[in-house]
Amino acid sequence: MLFSCKTHRIDKRYFNRVPYVGNEILVFKSSENDKDTIFLKGTETFKMVSHYLFVGNEQFYRINCDCADPYSPTRIFKDQPFVSLNAAVDGKTYISIRAILRNAYFRGAHFTIEEFDDIPLKTIKIENKVYTDVKIVEAKKRQNDQNFALRFYWSVSEGFLGLDKENLEWRLTEKYVP
Repeated sequence: MLFSCKTHRIDKRYFNRVPYVGNEILVFKSSENDKDTIFLKGTETFKMVSHYLFVGNEQFYRINCDCADPYSPTRIFKDQPFVSLNAAVDGKTYISIRAILRNAYFRGAHFTIEEFDDIPLKTIKIENKVYTDVKIVEAKKRQNDQNFALRFYWSVSEGFLGLDKENLEWRLTEKYVP
């Protein structure tokens, strides 16, 4: 029996869902006037052999970051996945976003491109800037963790804008592009 090994590739038109070059510095301010920074650390594209029951390779595109540990403000997580695209063996392309700020994180934002595109756009104002292309993603289930965020905000044109916990909000205040 002969199997061919197909590589599933990310369609070029899906890369616009990730509005970063990969070297940006994102500065956030909390509703308690704390500040936090996410340093984007470049992009990587790689292939991975899929599950042993499937024949084929999946292609990944990922932007990594350095960010605060949500449980220890003095510790930094290095080279953490921030946002990624994945062309899977099921023929679908997925987007995953992992948002981590001091005392707050949102995991589990994993959608097919179609699901992501179907999230309605809202308008929000942060300080004096109005964003008209914002996807608000609610947590699917509540984690039993005081640092787990209830929702996060993603601008189609600007990327990650912030997240909300029960009694704390984080919002993007500055975005540096070196």
